[in-house]
Amino acid sequence: NLEIYTLDLDNMKLTRLTNHKSEDYDPTWAPNGNKLAFSSKRDGNFEIYVMKADGSDIIRLTNHNAEDYYPSWSPF
Repeated sequence: NLEIYTLDLDNMKLTRLTNHKSEDYDPTWAPNGNKLAFSSKRDGNFEIYVMKADGSDIIRLTNHNAEDYYPSWSPF
């Protein structure tokens, strides 16, 4: 299934950030680089989540029947 990874280009180290049986995709970096927002179907339908850049502290941001995709960050 779809998961989210980062790649350190200096040493070509691949790090898996998510590990869930549902689809996790469409990650986008926060402007300051310390978090990522992403879409996932882990709670039944697609919702928006946020996590720290190391994959920890995953928090669901949306919660309703409509499917939520394509998160983005405000630069402010």
